Amino acid sequence: MPETRLKELAEQKKLLVAKADLNRRMIEFERHNLERRAESARNFVRDFRWPLLAGAFSAGIFGAGHATSLLRWAPLAAGAWKAFKRATER
Repeated sequence: MPETRLKELAEQKKLLVAKADLNRRMIEFERHNLERRAESARNFVRDFRWPLLAGAFSAGIFGAGHATSLLRWAPLAAGAWKAFKRATER
């Protein structure tokens, strides 16, 4: 009886080690993909730095002129976003 229990425990240990190795490899794969995507984003920002800056400046100027109307619509937008998130969670 104790021998079968020891065999079961040894088998469980092997499975846990294999699972840990698989998780390590998956994390390494995801880290590699994240690094690749981050490099792509850095290249995009570096290549389009001035157009992005001009767009942000324009959006700021436009937003400053309409700040009161934007603040008026912010609660409605927040409520719509919450409703959307609630509906998509199901």
